[in-house]
Amino acid sequence: MELLRCPSVPLISGSYFGTVPKQRAYGSFLFEDALGRGQLVAENELVACFQNTRVQLLVMSACLSAKQHPDYPHNGLSAALYRVGIPHVIGMRESVFDKAGIQFAKALLLKLGKHSTVDVALQHARAAITQPFKEAGGYRDSNNPLRTEASYGQWCLPQLLSHDLQQGLVDWGFTPQPKSQSELKTLMGQVSVPEKFRGRRRELRQWQNRLRDKTTNSLLITGVGGMGKTSLAYKLLQGLHKDGYQTFSFSLRPEHDWQSILLDMELELSEDEKAYKKYQILQSKGLDEAKQAEYFLKFLLTRYDGKLALFFDNLESVQDGQYPHAITDPTLQHWLQAAQSLTRQGLKLILTSRWRLPGWADAEHYPLGKPVYGDYVAMVRLQGLPLQGKRLQTAYETLGGNFRALEFFAKATQGMSAQEEHEFTASLGKAAAESQTDMALAKVVELRSSEEIALLHRLLAYQTTVPLLGVEIVGEPLTPCPSPSRGEGSKSETMDTVLQRLLAVSLVEQYANPHTQQTEYQLAPLVRSWLLANGAPEPDQPLLQKAANFLLWEWEENQNTTWEHLMATHAALLAANLTEQGQRLVLDWIIGPLNNAGMYRTLLDDWLPPLAEADNQQIKGEALGQIGKQYHHIGQYDTALDFLKQSLAIQQQIGDKKGEGSTLNNMATTAHARGDYDTALDFLKKSLAIQQEIGNKKGEGT
Repeated sequence: MELLRCPSVPLISGSYFGTVPKQRAYGSFLFEDALGRGQLVAENELVACFQNTRVQLLVMSACLSAKQHPDYPHNGLSAALYRVGIPHVIGMRESVFDKAGIQFAKALLLKLGKHSTVDVALQHARAAITQPFKEAGGYRDSNNPLRTEASYGQWCLPQLLSHDLQQGLVDWGFTPQPKSQSELKTLMGQVSVPEKFRGRRRELRQWQNRLRDKTTNSLLITGVGGMGKTSLAYKLLQGLHKDGYQTFSFSLRPEHDWQSILLDMELELSEDEKAYKKYQILQSKGLDEAKQAEYFLKFLLTRYDGKLALFFDNLESVQDGQYPHAITDPTLQHWLQAAQSLTRQGLKLILTSRWRLPGWADAEHYPLGKPVYGDYVAMVRLQGLPLQGKRLQTAYETLGGNFRALEFFAKATQGMSAQEEHEFTASLGKAAAESQTDMALAKVVELRSSEEIALLHRLLAYQTTVPLLGVEIVGEPLTPCPSPSRGEGSKSETMDTVLQRLLAVSLVEQYANPHTQQTEYQLAPLVRSWLLANGAPEPDQPLLQKAANFLLWEWEENQNTTWEHLMATHAALLAANLTEQGQRLVLDWIIGPLNNAGMYRTLLDDWLPPLAEADNQQIKGEALGQIGKQYHHIGQYDTALDFLKQSLAIQQQIGDKKGEGSTLNNMATTAHARGDYDTALDFLKKSLAIQQEIGNKKGEGT
């Protein structure tokens, strides 16, 4: 229904199973429900869905979708949908072969895309299925000559009902843009996932149902890299989100700080003031890390009425490479144990790894195996990979159904002779499954020009997605160099051209940023890991500083004002040894939101101590003052006053009159809170004198 109400959807094309029961003489479509069961939807229900929509053409490549009973001429799917006001409706009079339906729809859409009217496009599509399927019936019943003969008569099945044959579908007053062959990715927290999920229907239904009916509340998906573990987990998490669950996603890859997601979770909990105060009281009692994690998740689970889901991706990054593959990060281990203990109370826990965790229950573990061949075919079609027929079948068998390996294999073998491809495939077949993706990736990288390699290395400077301008900032200048794939003396190219070539071979991923409405780019996570493991130079300080300053510019110029971008900018500044800018960012932009959320102990424990040791006296003075304010908030007034006095001394030393006046005001507030009214009044008088001296009317009024 959401799709049908969208104003930009003029055409709906679908292949379904249709039926016209003799005893009822009206049409139905067979859909799949949330549990994977077949569900017949009658024509009157479908008609209700299409009322008051802007759909201009409905194409139903479904058996019997245009069939009508002679005794009930007004019944039938096509007729009913036509009467509801859809300008053009195409259906099938009788049963149609799958191949014919697909070929028909493909030819129809191709002709419509060339601005043809619907009637002309229909005739073109009919011609495309005149005699293409001599053996079409054989795959069902090779001994039935009637089915083979029926394959010749498919062309006459499509029926068009139209209110006005000359009525167009869209206003062609624009320049059509070809669809990018580079698949868009999306970010779920820190985790990179495909925008579209494909295949694995059986596994998806199985675990969706088990999570939904609470047969299980936790799931560990294991398998070699590239098999689709993250995609399957993401789809399961999407289902939970639609069911009302609040979801948080952690990436355990080395380039990500998974604990930054804990800060997001704490900000969410702080919105429930009562629960957060209880948690802070427990924090102050000196509980160990494991107990703190358990209480925190309990409060968060309560906040979301028992609907909380956590996703941990790439656990192998923090597991011992040797059996039994124990977690090597003690803090993460505490959080995982806390989450597991709460699955009995409804918390959903989904994890992915190459290896099974020690002691993980069989019923909650799914080793992801080889996908069905149809999933491979679907991926090739969707991504436009140059593989089909026997070549695709060979790749499927050789690579064990590995999606990521197939993607790199298709790119690596472009331009190879048949003999070269045969030899390369044979070498892959001898390799372990864990190594096949790396081998295909190595071949893709080997074929890149030196300009492309240079850009890959420079993009290592970013740990987050950036728009084209960010790529250009670290990429320029790319000196024209001899190219192993294009010969000597290649001309200098634009950064966008080089970037597009890297996108075309899946070395760089592109993302649609919903906040900035821009396309953004990042090295594919697997490519980043491979480059660093195979001799790529670590980004030097000047390059890291370019990257960090670009992210800072985006923030300061309101190009990207998300909390995620702010955290990425802070991390980039520290990595580039731009310590002072990073400290300034914390004081100006991070402390305020955390303070307003009541996260005083988080500020005292994690954010303010490094700033109190700053070389810059201005920053140090402000940080000490902020520490004093946090202690004031938690009722430790004597300690608060001590830090405020230290801050005041620095501000007096460096001549920061405005800061001095503000600190005296804060000291007065603290003295008043502990009942020392005379001292508070004295501080206020001193502050007032300073505000008057510097002409700060706002401060004077305060």
